[in-house]
Amino acid sequence: MGTTSVGRRLDENGDPIPGSGFEVDPDGELAENLRERTGPLVSNPVSGEWVAELEPPRTRVVSITARSI
Repeated sequence: MGTTSVGRRLDENGDPIPGSGFEVDPDGELAENLRERTGPLVSNPVSGEWVAELEPPRTRVVSITARSI
């Protein structure tokens, strides 16, 4: 089963920066939740957390700690 890279920052040319995101199982619960987000995926590089706002009625903030790819 493959994974999908998520949350990678872009360099000045618009190309993804290696090691700046995390891997997600495209068939997993996290990927399903990310598809439901109503806003951007936001990261905190100090704590290593990512936050995504989900749409109602399941309004909640999903915070995950991910290892860089």
